[in-house]
Parts: sequence; C-alpha cells; structure tokens
Amino acid sequence: MDALCMRASELYKELIKEIGRLLKAKGFSRKGNCFYLQQGYNWGLLKPSIGACQWRERVGFLLPQRQDKWWIVRDIEPTGSLMDELKGCLVGVAIPAIEQHLSDEQLCDEWSSGRSPGLTDLQRLVNLSVLLKVSGAGSALRDVLNELEVKAAGKPMASMVKQHLRNLEQVELGNGT
Repeated sequence: MDALCMRASELYKELIKEIGRLLKAKGFSRKGNCFYLQQGYNWGLLKPSIGACQWRERVGFLLPQRQDKWWIVRDIEPTGSLMDELKGCLVGVAIPAIEQHLSDEQLCDEWSSGRSPGLTDLQRLVNLSVLLKVSGAGSALRDVLNELEVKAAGKPMASMVKQHLRNLEQVELGNGT
C-alpha cells in the first residue's frame, strides 16, 4: 500500500473514531464499524450490511438535494471540514430519520403507504405482513397477504411467498415467533 492510501486509511479510522464519539453521545453503541440504536426489538443501524435492514435509505436522499452522496477521504482534504459535514448530516438528518422509523408502528405506517426505500415491493409486503400479524391487525393483514399472493403469482418468488405464509400461520398457532 502506498503512502497516500495508508494516510487515507488513517484518516478514515480517525473519522470513524470521531463519529463513534458523536453517536455514543446520541445513545448509539458500536460493534466494529456498525453503530446501532436499540428501541424495544428494533434496531437503528449506521454502516451495516444492507441485507440486514428492513428500512433502507441512503443519507444523500434525506438531504435537500435528494440524491446519493459520497464523501471521499483524501490526504489533501482537511479532516476537520469533512468531519463537520459528516456530523451535520448525522445529527441533522440521519439520526432523526432513524429515530423516526424505529418503531413497529412507524414502519407499518410507511409500508402501508406503499413507501419502502431500498426494498422491493415484495420485501415491503413481507415485512408489513409480519408487523401486522404480531400487532393483531386482522383485516389489514388479509389485504396485504392477498396483495402479496397476487404480486408473487407465476413468478420465481411464489414459493418463497408460500413459505412465508406457512410461517405466519405457525405464528398464529403459537408455534413460531
């Protein structure tokens, strides 16, 4: 690794350490480069594996420009200004958005509206059906399950949807969680 890459790596580590202090003050814990906030059974995550998330929104789409944003760590860039920008985005935008979507009720409202950033419509319906099931929302659950079956009919994901429906039935019988 050349000196420039090593310096960028060191700057990145410094940024993560500084961000860690900020997030800890906001109630987040850290494991590796993943920061998390727990509320009941729900977890708000920053820097996780995307597959581990049921609500997914890139920070750039929360900003006024509503487009993806990437920050580049460079040796020639002052770490302070980059850190100030990152902190501003985290405190002003990302953390409030995570907190806004951290409860089952808030997720259920968003998914019921048809909005599901970062998820396919099928993933949205599967997640929504689980929340409706555990909340006991019978008629809304039936509507979502019907929509799920219609969207999956004749498609490769149909068998996955059938398995999901069986799993939900087990929850109803008290055999699942």
